[in-house]
Amino acid sequence: MDARRELAKRLARMGMHFEGERLDHAERIVQAHVPHHASLTDLVLMTICVEAYRKSDVDLPAWV
Repeated sequence: MDARRELAKRLARMGMHFEGERLDHAERIVQAHVPHHASLTDLVLMTICVEAYRKSDVDLPAWV
């Protein structure tokens, strides 16, 4: 199984069902931290993948 599908399955087991663009975003975030998600604990993986829920095209208020 490729690393992308492994990441999707691992996140799904933790209740984070990512597909398509959201999975792409999560994969890029993980790769910015480590070469492969397996070296991260579940807690750390969940913490950094929460960022994938954000929409990059949404302007945030100045106070955020």
